[in-house]
Amino acid sequence: MSDTKTWAERDAIIAGLAAALPVRSLADVLADLNRQGTSVSAVPGLSSVHRAFRWEQGDVDVTYWIPQGITGSGDSQGGAIAGKSVLLTSWYYDGAAPNKGVRLSIADAGSKAYRFGLLVEPYMNAGRPDFKAVPIHAGGLAWWGNLLYVADTTHGFRVFDTSRILQVTTGVDAIGYDAAAGVYLAHNYKYVVPQVGAYQHVSGCSPRFSFTALDRASSPPSIVSGEYIDANPAGRLYRWSLDPATGRLAGGELFVPVEAFYAGQSNIQGAVPAYGRWLLSSSAPTGGHGALYRVALGFSSTHAWSDSPEDLYIDPSTGELWGLSEAAGARFVYSVLVAGYQ
Repeated sequence: MSDTKTWAERDAIIAGLAAALPVRSLADVLADLNRQGTSVSAVPGLSSVHRAFRWEQGDVDVTYWIPQGITGSGDSQGGAIAGKSVLLTSWYYDGAAPNKGVRLSIADAGSKAYRFGLLVEPYMNAGRPDFKAVPIHAGGLAWWGNLLYVADTTHGFRVFDTSRILQVTTGVDAIGYDAAAGVYLAHNYKYVVPQVGAYQHVSGCSPRFSFTALDRASSPPSIVSGEYIDANPAGRLYRWSLDPATGRLAGGELFVPVEAFYAGQSNIQGAVPAYGRWLLSSSAPTGGHGALYRVALGFSSTHAWSDSPEDLYIDPSTGELWGLSEAAGARFVYSVLVAGYQ
């Protein structure tokens, strides 16, 4: 993996955007949540949950926005942000042109209120700082400090800056600078989260980045990633060291995984290390059902998991293992206590 070395360039463009737009913190956005999830006591496929919620009905049923990745303030800060346990989830666009890319839900796990913002890629447009959509699958999220890592399936990681959320004009379904109106737009979303960096794989092994998660328990902290392969247990899992001071990958010119494994299970949608083993969410069971595999070298056990499962996230401050489901009509965010999988 190599750094695309766009940090300074993107930083300057974001600074230009910030000169024209209000910069908002996560605390600001958390004080401006405009949608309301509903607490539920059961999730299809799971015998019990610690806590769970269902999105607003329009977000449960929409077919062209599909939820994928999950992370939270337990990753970013090891605890709460502005007194709230924050959950971030990624949703990729699968609708009519133009491709709107990826939206990010910012949710208060306590109140279940949330709001969407749009991930954007800053660029210079005829000498003006501007931004465009990020048309990727966004299958997983990992978050350290203000840096949000988003899995970019065939490339590596895109990295976004959650400390410089920008407020834009709403009311128009378009993106970027509107010269006629003199405003910036983001497909009717009020907030955008700008990309500040990226890592690109340079391996002939062609790794895929189907999902990702943060491991705060490793020393140094690390990001794990892995591959979804349909009906094939040969998907690979990787661990990448982080520099805790900067939040960037640790290494020199090239970044090499410090661990690599074959998953040994198929249709893996999310992975996170816990208690010296790995927890893998899988959609391999038929009929939309899921499974949670607890694996290590020479060991595997299978546990019930939600239907249509996706990414995983462990909040070390609460001991919760979080997941989410993607199927339209049955979309939930839920947690169980990770200690149950020691």
